[in-house]
Amino acid sequence: MEQEAEVHSIEVRLDYIEKMISKTEIELNRRLEGMNEFRHQIDKREETLATKEQLKPYDKFINNFWGFIFGVTVLNGVISYLLVRVFGR
Repeated sequence: MEQEAEVHSIEVRLDYIEKMISKTEIELNRRLEGMNEFRHQIDKREETLATKEQLKPYDKFINNFWGFIFGVTVLNGVISYLLVRVFGR
């Protein structure tokens, strides 16, 4: 009788362990699918990004563009400052 109870207890534990392993396996597969999708998205993004070498011919334009934006911003600030000093607005 005592041995039957122990065997039954062990069977119950093994069933529980098997269920937990099954759930863990399902969760791991779900996470693996998510990681694979993430890698796929990164690969797609890399295809659309330009490399430094590809942008090399446009360096002068990019520097001039940002210089222009900076210059306009500074000019806007100077004009705003003068308007406030002259007209008090």
